[in-house]
Amino acid sequence: MNTFVLISYGRESEYRRAILTVLSFWSLYSDNASATKTIIFTDNPEYFLPYLEGLDVEYALLTAEKIREMKGQHNFIHRLKIAVIEQVFTKYPAADLVYTDSDTFFIADPAQLIERIKPGVSFMHKAEYTLEERQEFSKEARDLVGLIADKPFATTVGEERYDASYRSWNAGALAFSPEVHPYLADVYMLTDEFYTVSKSLLSEQLAFSFILQKRTQMHPCDSYIFHYWQPEKKPVVDSLLAPLFTVEFGNLSLPEKYKVIRDFTSNLPARIDQLLHEQRQTNKDIVLREDAIAALSKKEFGRFSKNAVSYLLKKPTDTKFLKDILYYTKQLYFK
Repeated sequence: MNTFVLISYGRESEYRRAILTVLSFWSLYSDNASATKTIIFTDNPEYFLPYLEGLDVEYALLTAEKIREMKGQHNFIHRLKIAVIEQVFTKYPAADLVYTDSDTFFIADPAQLIERIKPGVSFMHKAEYTLEERQEFSKEARDLVGLIADKPFATTVGEERYDASYRSWNAGALAFSPEVHPYLADVYMLTDEFYTVSKSLLSEQLAFSFILQKRTQMHPCDSYIFHYWQPEKKPVVDSLLAPLFTVEFGNLSLPEKYKVIRDFTSNLPARIDQLLHEQRQTNKDIVLREDAIAALSKKEFGRFSKNAVSYLLKKPTDTKFLKDILYYTKQLYFK
């Protein structure tokens, strides 16, 4: 058996994104359905039921206490990813695993990706940059380069060294065999060390990237999965999902839902870009709004403050913008 794992909690837009992820997976999946189990870690299983009725979905409840525990002593949100993968491997120790963030959807048959998983081979969404390339522009990268320079790390497989030539891979999607299960202790260790030194929100991504590069052959999986991680793209997708996932959609049969989702996602990447372009052409205030949220997510407080104040002076009644600021602030610092 294989497992397909994702996390979705906090608010309705997150649930809708995860529903798209799951239905896009199954709408393109060509293998026997019994070969793969979907596992959703969420604080609201009931929300998913009408949309995913008929699918074999296991819901793992995320309570506030559980979330705090998973985030660890440094209260780092992306530590949840390591924790849920560890929990799934513990429960299903022989299963190959595919994990995706909720801001993803499948664009090709996931069964073909699963077929490629084997010991010694792992997948992340795509390669992005080396720390060496990044350090000129980022204090976080410079801090991390300083940490790993000439420093051995005591891991479960012995002493390991990493350097600035190691590449960061996007962790919006991960796929690997149970061989990786014992490596998670070292992913935790590197994540905590990286976050302590740099406070980088990419600490878990770098930890997965370094461990998997050191011990496996890495491959991208962006030909199977589209990841709209950019803060300006998420509201665009949210605006399309809200009118899609209605009561009427929930009442459709699974084959009918699959057809709707295949049609919806077939040109969605291009549609996202087109809608962003149109918005920017007609409303330059949107650029301020998007840049403020992007800066907040990167902890670039000077740029955030400048753009947020400029935007609110023009749009003081935009309560959604204020709610988004509150949401991202809670995600980054308080949950």
